[in-house]
Amino acid sequence: MFDSPPPAPLLPSRVPVRSFLELDPVEIARQLTLRDRDVYGRICPSECLSSAWTSKQKLDRAPNILQMISDFNLVRRRRY
Repeated sequence: MFDSPPPAPLLPSRVPVRSFLELDPVEIARQLTLRDRDVYGRICPSECLSSAWTSKQKLDRAPNILQMISDFNLVRRRRY
């Protein structure tokens, strides 16, 4: 729960955006954080123990960490 409203978005000065570099890095970070917060909140401590995300039972032992890894890799591979 927050006491104040969220900050106003930092919109690009020109639309359509022609390059990823025209976007404000703070706004990019804000949007990625909003995108990842739900999955991050579902990670339970046991998923972080003994490298559960690399075990043979990784889908059962660390589904939320695997989702975070997948989401990260998806963003990393995108071409802007």
